[in-house]
Amino acid sequence: MQVTVTVFFKSGILDPESQAVLQAVHNLGETQVQNLTQKRQFVFDVMTHDAADALAIGDRLGRDLLANPVMQRFEVSVKEKQD
Repeated sequence: MQVTVTVFFKSGILDPESQAVLQAVHNLGETQVQNLTQKRQFVFDVMTHDAADALAIGDRLGRDLLANPVMQRFEVSVKEKQD
């Protein structure tokens, strides 16, 4: 199974890097772009055929390792691995 954990800032948390990129976008003349947000994705293979097991592993890694629970939240998705 292929697991994807997407980590992003919680609502209301200051994200200076995204703000800097948004400002650069505006400096390029693209003023219609608003509310730019970045996300980090971690994609890994789990050696199981059980989607529930893979989801549980992704959830545990997101909670215990990949996301800072004070500032970030995460989402986990699972799909069959494509060879």
